Amino acid sequence: MDLHSLIKEFIDRNYHLEIARDPRMQFGAAPRAYLGATLLPNQLSDENSIVEDLVRYDIVIADDGDPYSPPQIKQSAGAQELVFRLGHIDIAAQMTPKDMKTLGRLMNGNDRSMAMEFMSRWLTRVVRLGCEEKAERQRWQAIADASVTITGKDSDSRTVSLQNPAGHRKTVPSGTVASPAGWYLDTYDPFIEDILPAKQFLAEKGYTVNRIITSTRILEGAMASNAKVLARTGGLIISGGQLSSPFTNAAPAALAAQFIAAGLPAPETYDLRYRTQTSTVPFLGEDKFVMVASTGRDQDLDLGDEGLRVVENTLGYYGVGVCVGQTQPGMVITPVFSERKPVGVYAEGYMEGFPILLDGEALVVLTIPKPTP
Repeated sequence: MDLHSLIKEFIDRNYHLEIARDPRMQFGAAPRAYLGATLLPNQLSDENSIVEDLVRYDIVIADDGDPYSPPQIKQSAGAQELVFRLGHIDIAAQMTPKDMKTLGRLMNGNDRSMAMEFMSRWLTRVVRLGCEEKAERQRWQAIADASVTITGKDSDSRTVSLQNPAGHRKTVPSGTVASPAGWYLDTYDPFIEDILPAKQFLAEKGYTVNRIITSTRILEGAMASNAKVLARTGGLIISGGQLSSPFTNAAPAALAAQFIAAGLPAPETYDLRYRTQTSTVPFLGEDKFVMVASTGRDQDLDLGDEGLRVVENTLGYYGVGVCVGQTQPGMVITPVFSERKPVGVYAEGYMEGFPILLDGEALVVLTIPKPTP
């Protein structure tokens, strides 16, 4: 079997379609699990312009009534029409000489299915997950910043603004290294000043916080080393009228217990980074502290033989539309064998997609910058 025949058989068996459309891959896998997909999971759309009626699904209290009178129809909190235009994302990859040698060795073996499996893993790693990482980055831009920046190949960029209600995003100044402020100041209590007020702010709108997602730098750095937080976790002692600490940081378990004692979930740390051609960048900014509330907005994902997976309390979804030349929504992956120099296996992947944030009031984002020099 030559490479032409291998790729033809791969396409004839629709293996490339299985890789492109498998809904499980949007969540990644350990150690690269995408938390953003649990808040804005992929949802296929037959249209690339999506119109959504922004309706909040509230539970409205019933009335006292009369057995001989009709009940009063209750309205939701309100509706607003939002229009979203999906963007285009794409990636191309050339198989490395090392991978070509591995593929050739597997093709010459007794079990050709191993060559097919290698092709599947390669396409998943360099194409499908490359597009999913772009989607994950856009999800966190939408959640943390209420805007998504789109940069074209000519380096021109534009920013698409999303739903950003007043009071839901706050920056806590950190001062300077010589004169720290906010969470970096030992007389400042992050719980009293910011976290519990944010919880109350959401509660007054009818929301209950069910997830907190932040970075290790914020949780185990700025917060765990704060003197007020250390005092809450038993990390400070009084000696000669002065506060001193037998620990440099609050223990993670003790810190999590403080959140739970305050009626909040234990924070999740999300430090996953994506790679550009020149550097690595965190999906969620290292200065973000994100509090997400229950929304009652659930999404069912059809996993085929594995049945349904219900993604609960989403903030909306990541819309995936129809690519040019296609009749169905979803990502497109095209592997080919090129006889042009350099000879080898080439693949393209592309999709129409954009984060659709529908419950912008169900979260609070605190930005805690590093103290400036």
